[in-house]
Amino acid sequence: MPYLAFIQDSRIEFLVSDLLEKARKSQRESVIAFERNVIDPFAALFEMASFNISTVADWRVQEARRQAQKTLQNALGEFHQQVLGSVSGWSDTGRGGIVDLVCEEKKLIAEVKNKYNTVKGSDRIKYYQKFEEMVQHRTSRYHGWACYFVEVVPAREKQYDKPFIPPDNTTGVRAPENKSIRLIDGRSFYRLVTGRPQALDELIDALPRVLEKISSYRFAAQEVRYVRDYFDKAY
Repeated sequence: MPYLAFIQDSRIEFLVSDLLEKARKSQRESVIAFERNVIDPFAALFEMASFNISTVADWRVQEARRQAQKTLQNALGEFHQQVLGSVSGWSDTGRGGIVDLVCEEKKLIAEVKNKYNTVKGSDRIKYYQKFEEMVQHRTSRYHGWACYFVEVVPAREKQYDKPFIPPDNTTGVRAPENKSIRLIDGRSFYRLVTGRPQALDELIDALPRVLEKISSYRFAAQEVRYVRDYFDKAY
């Protein structure tokens, strides 16, 4: 039985393996960077006391892990970009592309972010302006297309597909509404790309099996249920 109906087993195994290696690399590099960087001794004292960390060695492990998690969050956004770009009819433009995903048939383009707070509020207007230039300018190859700003993990427990109207800090007002420039959550966007209503649910359910297949890690059934509960609460 395949892991997922919308992507080949070999492809999802490759993408998960690649993400695992990035996570492990970021953990190794965070330990090295920790030794090189100036340590905030005040933060160490207060974090040990407030988080009940008994030794400096334990604090160092947690601090290095926290730094590695930042890198993992960025890599997760790229992972979703690659998964979605593997769906028939969709193309992943890779790093440095004008946008992340392109669908010629449906005339859709998308920028994929792992979480609602991946891009700080003051920078969101820059994405809107880029999208506006791409879909409104008559000389653009994407003129007349629809553009999506994707937040895979939304800010609140809800789904949305609505106009993207971020505030412009230079003017103090929101960007003008454009029906072709949209903000969408991950579950809704996976549905749009794959045509499968529960595609993102299928992915979160398949990942433990994929991870166990390509690594030595084994998930306890209870822990998988806990993670699934977090997923349900996010959407």
